[in-house]
Amino acid sequence: MPKYLFIRILEACNAGCFMCNFRSSQDEYRLGVQQYIKILHKAKKEGLEYIRFTGGEPLLHENIIDFIKIAKDAGIQSSIITNGYYLAEKAELLGNAGLSQIIVSIDGSSSESHNRFRNTPGLFDSAVKGLKLCQEFGIHTRVNTVAGVHNFGELISVQKLLSDLGVEQWELSALKLDHPLKYSAEVIERIISDLNILYKHGPEQGQLKPLGKQWCGEGNDERERFFESGITPTPDNCCTLVHHMRFYDPKNGYLFPCSLLPHRIDRHITSVKMDENNFSMISDTMMESSSFFSKKGPNICTGCSSTAAGFIPNEEVWNY
Repeated sequence: MPKYLFIRILEACNAGCFMCNFRSSQDEYRLGVQQYIKILHKAKKEGLEYIRFTGGEPLLHENIIDFIKIAKDAGIQSSIITNGYYLAEKAELLGNAGLSQIIVSIDGSSSESHNRFRNTPGLFDSAVKGLKLCQEFGIHTRVNTVAGVHNFGELISVQKLLSDLGVEQWELSALKLDHPLKYSAEVIERIISDLNILYKHGPEQGQLKPLGKQWCGEGNDERERFFESGITPTPDNCCTLVHHMRFYDPKNGYLFPCSLLPHRIDRHITSVKMDENNFSMISDTMMESSSFFSKKGPNICTGCSSTAAGFIPNEEVWNY
């Protein structure tokens, strides 16, 4: 039974990240409170235990604190994926409302590089300050880093930064665009050399080890597919994640069996159409879709994340 629900509560965003379809979006859609309550209560009856708010930038939503309180009152833990710009000013409110986990996007080890990658002045300092405050208010902290030709040389420095900050989890996933990226032989050699530091050092060495699979693939076959064709690492044999999570886009009324599918494959053929009145994580059509991608996903999906590719059921709850 699925226990994770990702829900895109808006598409608006204040950041200009070059890799994101919602960069600098001024879209006016906002998920309504009553819609949210209907979805949450129906999902809880079907086994929901964790809800994750995504966007756009969720901290722009005027009801985000209410959403967290409602989830907590229903016995459901919550997390937010954010660029961190408003995190410092809202950390105390988030903690008091009962937020369980914050996930902040950080791609560079300094304000100069990160703000350039995300095309947003002041973003790095706000995100770092926000992470520290969230820790003070008892919120679990995680950072997601998009790795690619733009920042491969900074990843070890990012790892040190996050380790020093006391961040609990780190997702390091490959940059995914609409076309393969070119990595020179020299760059590939540097990346593979750095993998030994990024993944073989862990808590014993005082370092934060990334979740899931290595960002550019594990083994010669996966790495060749990534560097030659831009296909990111995928689960081995079958995808178990699709049995445990759902991604809901209420603006367009689509429910997906994975949070990566809305971005990488035509949503009309990978989703189930529904709204808050007929919402179900386990409808017959949804279960058919999750079964299909469990078997076929590793061979047809081209934009999996490192954490999703390495997902193992029944691990520590926030490992996805």
